[in-house]
Amino acid sequence: MPWPASENDLWPSDTSPFAAVPPPGTATFVLRQVSDFQFELESPFQYTSRDGTVITVTSSRLHLTDLATVPWFLQWFVSRHGRHTPAALVHDQLCKEAGDDYGARAAADTVFLQAMDELVVPPVRSRMMWSAVVADAQWTTKPWGRLTLVLWVLLSLAGTALLIWSVTASSPWFFVALAGPFAGAILWGKQYWAGVVAGYAVWIVAVPALASILVHYLIYWPAEKLVQVGRALLPRNTKQDMPGPVSYPKA
Repeated sequence: MPWPASENDLWPSDTSPFAAVPPPGTATFVLRQVSDFQFELESPFQYTSRDGTVITVTSSRLHLTDLATVPWFLQWFVSRHGRHTPAALVHDQLCKEAGDDYGARAAADTVFLQAMDELVVPPVRSRMMWSAVVADAQWTTKPWGRLTLVLWVLLSLAGTALLIWSVTASSPWFFVALAGPFAGAILWGKQYWAGVVAGYAVWIVAVPALASILVHYLIYWPAEKLVQVGRALLPRNTKQDMPGPVSYPKA
C-alpha cells in the first residue's frame, strides 16, 4: 500500500491508484481558492477504482468545489480538507455528473468510501463520512428519502432516550437500545450498513456537537459581536463595514 498510514507522513511518490494525466506519473492535487469556501482544480488527475474504471477529474468537469462537504455538526470531527481530499474531489465530480439519479449517487458514494480506504483514512472516520454522504443522497434524490430519514431520526432520539434511561435504571433494556441502530437502519434500504454506521455515529457526535454549538453561540459569537460594535464606534471606522461573527454552519 503506497499511502502512509500516519497522517504526519508526507504523501508518497507512488500515489496509485491516483495518477497524473496523462499517466503514468505521480498525481498532484493543485487547487486555487476563489471564494471563502470554493476552490478550482488547477491540474487534472485520474483515479482507478477497484473495478478498473478510470475516473479523470478535470476543472471543466468538476467546476468549483468546496472539497469535502462536511455537515456543520461534524466539523469538530473532520475538516473539509485533509487525507481524504483526493477522494472528496472524485466524489464531488461524480455527484455533479449524477445529478438527481439516485443509483448514480449511490455508486459515487461507494467509490468515495473505496478511495478513502486507498488513502488509508482511518476506518471509523471514513465510514462516518460515507454514511453522511449516503444520508445526503437519500435526502436530496431518493423518493420518500426525507420521510424515511425523519423517521430514522425520531427512532434514533427514542433509542438514545431508552439507552440513557436503561443506564440510569440499570435495566436490561440497555441491550435493546444498544442494538437499536441495526433495526433503524432498515429505513436506509439498500444502504443498510450506512444506516448502521450512522446509528452509532449519532452517539459519537451528539455530545461534542452540542458542546461546540454552545461554545460558538455563548462565547465566540458574543465576543465577535462586541468587537464588531466597538470597532464601528471608532471615528476612523464610521464609514467602513466591520466584519461580524461567522455563523456556526460556516465556521
